Amino acid sequence: MDYETDKKFVQKVCKKIQSGNRDAINEIRKVCERDLVSVIQRCLSDPDQTEDLLNEFWNVLSDGNTLSKYKGISSLKTFLTIILNKRVKKRNCLTDKAEADRICKELQSGNRNAIEPLVHKYEDYLINYAKKELYPYISDSDDVVQELWLTFLEKDKQGEYKVCQFRGNALLKTYLTSFLKHKIKDKTDKISRERRRAKKHHIIQEQEEPKELTDRAIHEFFNEMKETERRQVVHELLSQFEKTDSECASLVKMRFEGLSYRQIVNVRQEPDAKLSEREIEKKIASLRQRHKRCLEKLETVLKHTMKAHGLEREELLE
Repeated sequence: MDYETDKKFVQKVCKKIQSGNRDAINEIRKVCERDLVSVIQRCLSDPDQTEDLLNEFWNVLSDGNTLSKYKGISSLKTFLTIILNKRVKKRNCLTDKAEADRICKELQSGNRNAIEPLVHKYEDYLINYAKKELYPYISDSDDVVQELWLTFLEKDKQGEYKVCQFRGNALLKTYLTSFLKHKIKDKTDKISRERRRAKKHHIIQEQEEPKELTDRAIHEFFNEMKETERRQVVHELLSQFEKTDSECASLVKMRFEGLSYRQIVNVRQEPDAKLSEREIEKKIASLRQRHKRCLEKLETVLKHTMKAHGLEREELLE
């Protein structure tokens, strides 16, 4: 595509700037600023800095040096957007650094709730990232994210909080993700070790009725079942489970649907209730224990449901 018109326009403005008329940059500003504002509104973490960032951006361009690098390979708006995005990212890093410093000071003063803004802002993203990386073991995703938050609540061997070590060279989101990657690797390594250990002792899929069903085991079992039998058994299983323990049935169903323990806590609490991070952690720990007991009950109901249909495990599999 030919951007010769844009190139000539920039060359004309650059000549005016070189002759001492720095205000000539306003000719480009008048044409392009509306599009650039939309870029900032999408990407800048603190919208209140929009005007300040734009003024800084145009002031830098008004010396003509950056504009003189435009060769017409892309549109002028694309060229300016690339430059602006770099400044937006730099400004976001500074904003994140200020937020990290504030959280650091609060943690050092003993306020463990200080990381709540980070949890609120990034947890959904982190859980989705973990699900993608841990697939098919997505039920472990909320666990690794909770481990991440606990890591940020504790001091390291040098006596520092992780958030205090943030230097603002990247975004906080990137910083958190780098630690999450380590947690995910630890989890996947642990899963691999468990599978190798199980295979070594010949217990993988050799027990007709496992002693304890985990989230993952239940999912794998039903995914292997023949479609017609699956529908019939699952429908009756949930119906029977609701009659036996409606609270357990609700909890197990929410976990099957992919909700994290933190999300379940949020769903179950009163709309006006405001829990501290410590209170939420306690509720999450309690939910984990409750969920484990519910899975044991579900196993019993599953056995009775299969027996009622005259089915054995092998008869349900492909």
